[in-house]
Amino acid sequence: MRQTWSKWRAFSPMPISTCDKLRAIARFCDCTFCGHSFRQSPMTITSPKYAAAEIERRWLVDISMLGSLTDLPKRKIEDRYIAATHMRLRKVSADGQATIFKLGKKYGKSETACTEQVVSIYLSEVEFNTVAVLPGTNATKLRYAVADGSLDVYESPNAGLAIFEIEFASQDDATSYTPPAFADQEITHDPRYSGFALSQVMVDLHN
Repeated sequence: MRQTWSKWRAFSPMPISTCDKLRAIARFCDCTFCGHSFRQSPMTITSPKYAAAEIERRWLVDISMLGSLTDLPKRKIEDRYIAATHMRLRKVSADGQATIFKLGKKYGKSETACTEQVVSIYLSEVEFNTVAVLPGTNATKLRYAVADGSLDVYESPNAGLAIFEIEFASQDDATSYTPPAFADQEITHDPRYSGFALSQVMVDLHN
């Protein structure tokens, strides 16, 4: 751990007091800052303390079936996935609303269930900018409120990619749910469409 921290500290332009704080965050989240790899490290915690269960299903969308999105409520979401970790910084902005800054970690879904353990904390803008200097990859999307769920339309990378997602109160509710007609291929368990993956690879929108 000492060698790993020394490498990260040598890279970091931040003062030691800030680095010490981020080191504590890294330990809490089981992160590694070895080198500058953008590969996520394997998960080591299956029942994290203080985490909340997120029950969610996701589908690719035939956006032509939705018509105009102009009048729908929307938010702009800017995500930064921190390299070699499962941490995500998120900035959420909407007209007439205060900007939201968050740091989160998702622990991964099982192969059969739609449940995933999630930890999330709210940040100040200063805290957000402090963590944002860490190496990582970015994704920007517009999130529309549609059919009691969320429609994410990516701006970069993968401009035009549309994904519908909806959360549930229980696994039974998720299993029995019938998606709307515009929802096409389900991608709930497809790692190619995770937020982390979509921040660094281009998807063939015609496949």
